[in-house]
Amino acid sequence: MTSANHRAECPGGPHEAHLPTFPRQAEALPRISSTHVNQGRTQRPGSSSREGPQAPCRDHSQQASLISRYGFPKSFRLLVSPDFRRVQRGRRFKTEHLVFRCLKSEASEPRIGLAVSRKVGNAVVRNRVKRWIREAVRHERQVLTGMEVVVIALPSASRSSAASIRSQVARVFADLRERS
Repeated sequence: MTSANHRAECPGGPHEAHLPTFPRQAEALPRISSTHVNQGRTQRPGSSSREGPQAPCRDHSQQASLISRYGFPKSFRLLVSPDFRRVQRGRRFKTEHLVFRCLKSEASEPRIGLAVSRKVGNAVVRNRVKRWIREAVRHERQVLTGMEVVVIALPSASRSSAASIRSQVARVFADLRERS
């Protein structure tokens, strides 16, 4: 085909492509045969495989006694800034990953405060360290009476483990019990 013939065939000249104008034939849509359908699924929408309440796995009185023994309610926590500042004047104990500030109080139950700064890590890391400290304190706070304690996490706490944090808390609380 010469360029003169090509120009004659294409009304827009050589820069336009030749596009067919006939309609495309419809294709059959692929289907999944019924042999491949998930047979374990119910046909009724909204129904569950098991209805009704779940059977209790433990006696509620046993759970309540564990919660009251190892719980960490708000009454056992230091929550406001003046409380933290007051305890900062107390004795100081330092371990590998934690700093403890302790002060005698008139209350019979110990009160514990946690301080985990952004130097420890991002929010996920800080929350993990706080969970580790809370868990250790929950198990060890029975040895303290009449004390207010602020536990400050050092940046190295993010590289430690829950077992390491727990052993440090146990060691300092035992030391506090002997000194009081």
